[in-house]
Amino acid sequence: MAFSHPLIPKHKSDVATARLAVQAGYPAVEPVLYDLLEWLQDCNWPVAQELFDFLGSIGAPLAPHIRRILSSDDQQWRYWIVGLLRQSPELYSIFRADVHRMACSPRLPSGTKNWTKDVATSLPTASRGTQVVTAFEGCMEL
Repeated sequence: MAFSHPLIPKHKSDVATARLAVQAGYPAVEPVLYDLLEWLQDCNWPVAQELFDFLGSIGAPLAPHIRRILSSDDQQWRYWIVGLLRQSPELYSIFRADVHRMACSPRLPSGTKNWTKDVATSLPTASRGTQVVTAFEGCMEL
């Protein structure tokens, strides 16, 4: 993480800086989006709790950064990022196929299908319920 920018928290409890980033809003945080997403590697951190809803509200501009994360081997970070998709119908529609692939992949580490299933079944029913069932049809039982 690059800590030189005034909108990037310095440590996991740097809630004040996280709030500054949220207050600055998008597009002011555009140059540091990936750095802010790095704080979602563990959403139990206080700074992650401040940033989560805000980052989810940004939508499509996060897509290149999320793609990079979903392509990584960091299962915990991927877990939280898939959860972030619940915040944005726009992001969910972009990454629906990726989440499907993750849920159906035989190469996933033990336990990964369970967290993907948990996230998939918790996606809001009103906006995407039938899409979730279609996305996971044929590879896992919801």
